[in-house]
Amino acid sequence: MGAASKGGIIGSYEGTNNTYTAVNNAFVETAYRFFNYVCYGNSQADSFNNYTNGFTSRLVRTTGDGNFNIVNNFYKPNPFTINYGRQRVQYQSATPPQIWSSGNIIEGVYDTPQSPDFDHWQTFAGSDIGENLPMPNDAKAPSQFPVSGHPFTVLLASELLALIETQIGNRKRIDDNGNIIIDEYQLDAFYKDLIINNVEDTSNNTRFPVDRYPTPNIVTVPTSTLKDGIPDTWRTNNMSGEAHDDLAPSGYTWVEEYLNEIDVGSA
Repeated sequence: MGAASKGGIIGSYEGTNNTYTAVNNAFVETAYRFFNYVCYGNSQADSFNNYTNGFTSRLVRTTGDGNFNIVNNFYKPNPFTINYGRQRVQYQSATPPQIWSSGNIIEGVYDTPQSPDFDHWQTFAGSDIGENLPMPNDAKAPSQFPVSGHPFTVLLASELLALIETQIGNRKRIDDNGNIIIDEYQLDAFYKDLIINNVEDTSNNTRFPVDRYPTPNIVTVPTSTLKDGIPDTWRTNNMSGEAHDDLAPSGYTWVEEYLNEIDVGSA
């Protein structure tokens, strides 16, 4: 996500047995909410290996009395707002959350990851004990909660930057036959260069590319007569009358089978 006012909100004020996972997201020139997590009761929010470059305000914020894992995320501040970056808990003493926070880096503020790292955290507005206070002890979980959902690889926060070049941005597409075409969107290329080479515009305290909007990439759009996301050519070559939402032998739906080909091979 590039040049947004906020990252996102994950979770729900309703339900007490929900699970939410945010992993391997990247933000550049986005102010705050990396992410805001909302969960209650036995609900759990897991935040792993999210990379943030150029934030200007708070980082994670939790709401509710659920369980939270905030682990191995990397945060690089806008150099003019370096002192604003803190993780925040909206704390209620009668129903405190349980937060495990570990391995996170806030560059220039907290460069050496710790386990746990609760001194990243402060109370947020709306807390019944006031805001900008250290996280109360009864909100600190003694260990990480078991991760929910499909297993995934967890990297150190310090390893995330190396993935930016190959893992973020709209850099390839697939044609009618499912062939991979390298065709990077130029604004994404700009943001990646901004992250990797860290060239700052000190004249206006920002690195937002106000004069770098590129001409959109022009391609011939594949024809999908059924307008279901599957090109006619690929359907003819790979399917035998199934619908886009029928299951392919892989276990994915057929439209997912087509879209997943963007990750085939090393391109």
